[in-house]
Amino acid sequence: MKKLLYFLAIGATLSFTACGDTEATDKTDTNAVKEVVTEVVTEETPAVDSEALKTFIMAPQYGWKKADADYFYSFMTDGRLHIQGADGEATMWEGTWSLEGDMLTITHPEEPVKVVKIYAEGADLMIGADKYVVDTI
Repeated sequence: MKKLLYFLAIGATLSFTACGDTEATDKTDTNAVKEVVTEVVTEETPAVDSEALKTFIMAPQYGWKKADADYFYSFMTDGRLHIQGADGEATMWEGTWSLEGDMLTITHPEEPVKVVKIYAEGADLMIGADKYVVDTI
């Protein structure tokens, strides 16, 4: 009988200790500091192939027609820029153009110098926010 009481006393002590450890562990887990990882993503602007862009804007035989206008630009290889009227009429005016990176500079004797970003959008040419399509007359 003495052994039985001894066994019950040890069992009760172990069960109280185990319960106490569980509560302490639960409180520690609840109050644990969580680490938040923030990833910063930066995008690099790809380098502009200025020569490929020049070739693209000089490629159309009849030039680039603005979707909502009745004129089109013809970029010549020697830096001249012809602005032509609807249906390939004679040149309305002649200016010059140059390209540095993706920045197009257009000069005209009667207008202020225009510097604008250009890029290819599929088969179309974007000059600033304006869309130009290949003119087929």
